[in-house]
Amino acid sequence: RGRRPLPEDVRVRFSYRLSKPAALNVVLGDPAKKWQQAAVLEDLTAGQWQTAEATLKRESARNGAADRIPMAAEVRFLVPSDVELLIDDLLVYEPAAK
Repeated sequence: RGRRPLPEDVRVRFSYRLSKPAALNVVLGDPAKKWQQAAVLEDLTAGQWQTAEATLKRESARNGAADRIPMAAEVRFLVPSDVELLIDDLLVYEPAAK
């Protein structure tokens, strides 16, 4: 669906199944601009389907440049090479204001 501007606070919620316990890196990025923002989820349950949520806080634009709002074009999930990861029900969203 193309590149999307990121709000200051973005959440990534998904269902996952790991073959064994491992840390999971959730990465939003734009390869064309060589930009990425990541969150690490640790102590995840393995062997059964679970739901997880990562919170990514966007860095403020430097020098007040509003045109530097990052755009996300992809979501990546990174685990060690000896771990199998299955993903389902992915949702990237901005939480409602409190």
